[in-house]
Amino acid sequence: MIDAAIADTAKRFATNVTPFDESLLGLFNGDAEKQFYFWVVTNLFSVSFDRRMNEGPKGLLESACRKSVLDRIKDHKKPFYLFGEQYVSEVVAGLMANTMLRHITQVRLRRERNDMFPEDFYMTMDEPIAQGTEHPMRSFARFLDEYDHLQGIDPAFGQRHFRAKRTVVSLRRVGLAVLPPEEWEGHVKRREPPEGYVIGEPPLVSRNAGASIQDFLV
Repeated sequence: MIDAAIADTAKRFATNVTPFDESLLGLFNGDAEKQFYFWVVTNLFSVSFDRRMNEGPKGLLESACRKSVLDRIKDHKKPFYLFGEQYVSEVVAGLMANTMLRHITQVRLRRERNDMFPEDFYMTMDEPIAQGTEHPMRSFARFLDEYDHLQGIDPAFGQRHFRAKRTVVSLRRVGLAVLPPEEWEGHVKRREPPEGYVIGEPPLVSRNAGASIQDFLV
């Protein structure tokens, strides 16, 4: 549990907007804290992508938070010594403990997954009143498992799609750094049933997140 004073320090820092941030506040419904965490998560993705493939998530979140704090200080055009290392460390600790960081990371990972993979790869069920999708972390793990299997059969496959693997490794590393495994739960989206629909007819169509990566990696 983070100390309340440290959490408050981080909140005050996050809401101390620069002129540039203020010009974009409308995109975040005026929520300066949410806007700053958006930049933190953006840095999180960037720092992860810059790491080697075989590097793990250790220190990733702290590095991204620290980069975001130092960038904000520079944007305010104030020298670092006016803040001091202890203050920066407290802000970083407060940022890392905020649940908003996990929420925004999860939304961004879902969006990245949806842009990268076809719907059939991550959909778990589809019926007239509901549609289910697996958690992005599950999708990334399945992709990498199948990729390694196919590469073992056909080394040329691995050479052709190395960039895709590197991207997925980078995205998964972000999730490993921020999201506890117990939060890797799927999502069910409710729908308005069509006119005359009777629950249970037709029966549930389960897709079991089943499409192969061979279906979209040529």
